[in-house]
Amino acid sequence: GTTFANGQPVTPADMKYTIERALAPSMQGPAPYFWSDLVGADEIAAGTATEAPGLVATDDSLTITLKEPSGSLLSRVGMKWLCPVPKGTPVKPIEDGSLLKDASTGPYVLESYTPSQEMVLVRNPKYAADVLGERGYADRFELPIVPKSQQTFEEVKAGQLDAHIGALDGTEASQALDDASLEGRVFANPESGIRYIWMNEDVPPFDNVKVRQAVNYAIDRTQIVKVLGGPAVAQPTDQIMPPTMAGWRDYEAYPNTPDLAKAKQLMQESGVKTPVAVKADVYDGDVDQQVAQVVQADLKEIGIELTFHVGPTNVLDPQQDKRANRVPMGAVAVWTQDYPNGDDFFTPLLDPRFADQPGHKARLDDASLTADFVAAQQETDPAKQADLYQALDEKVMRENAPWAPLYVPTVVQVVSDRVDGYVYHPVYNRINLATLYVK
Repeated sequence: GTTFANGQPVTPADMKYTIERALAPSMQGPAPYFWSDLVGADEIAAGTATEAPGLVATDDSLTITLKEPSGSLLSRVGMKWLCPVPKGTPVKPIEDGSLLKDASTGPYVLESYTPSQEMVLVRNPKYAADVLGERGYADRFELPIVPKSQQTFEEVKAGQLDAHIGALDGTEASQALDDASLEGRVFANPESGIRYIWMNEDVPPFDNVKVRQAVNYAIDRTQIVKVLGGPAVAQPTDQIMPPTMAGWRDYEAYPNTPDLAKAKQLMQESGVKTPVAVKADVYDGDVDQQVAQVVQADLKEIGIELTFHVGPTNVLDPQQDKRANRVPMGAVAVWTQDYPNGDDFFTPLLDPRFADQPGHKARLDDASLTADFVAAQQETDPAKQADLYQALDEKVMRENAPWAPLYVPTVVQVVSDRVDGYVYHPVYNRINLATLYVK
């Protein structure tokens, strides 16, 4: 009962093609990683096949066969790059917006797109509201694309813009939350992600678990939050998963304010001779460098002398991704969920079976953990799986401490006084356009 914006019916064959197209190497996208458990995915990703035996389409169904059970399958099916496209869509990146004109199945289609300047969305006349539900109150969205939030914040306050879709920067977020004239128009939600330091377990002194634990006891997470703008814009954390994750509970493995006595004791027990010099990768953003300076001062107290290798993400990330480069530490790393399941935090970043893979920068290579990772991944009862990932979070942080988690950002958003219907999208950390309306 649904059609693409061009009027063509949406079929299971289209969905099968969508997944196979996303897996193709010419797309240069993330699908081969996220769908590596699909039967036949590896062959498509390698360029030796174009279809997966694990995908079987009939007139009214799509059957998906995986290599092993997966509790995250339904979340992964909903990832944004699996929005259906018509069978026969070219197997290459299409960056001019034309797919949003022809292939949209949602309440809006693209009218125009000028890269780095503006996107305009209008109602989709082919949207199947009787099947998918009524969504979308506005007739048209004009979306200017800007690099920073300061300009848009001022324009929303003045009524020149109706909303800032993303998150306000720290300064603007604090101003917005303190501005009495914006009461009822400012919204704060925890981001579905965290900021953290990773420590490479291949490289001294971080090949010693007591050093990694000492780092966690020494860092002043409360001070980091103050530097960011206070508790209105961030919350300290010592955990791998954010509090937005199902089943999350605060187990308090490490303190928010330093326990230097405990940290120094662990350093002494480690046998590492101090002071020890460490060069840490730091991204070139202002916030990252401010946080790194707090960490630098904290670790100096326990005999770890940090210096920084500063650079943009497109330079530092490829270097960190190669295990042979033995990059000792990264501060401050960012991870926001791709789909709402603990699997998205543990499998790409910490699974011991994939310690050689890009993204697995801490190189947690403890085979004794493998059974716990597999059990959590393959549990298909959502509540039981959430409990398993929460238990794995606590076990990894207490016993291995490959990271020093720092804080969970707060997403602060603002709308003008002429609109209502604000709804926060908890996966993508954005305003849900389909619920906004003019009063």
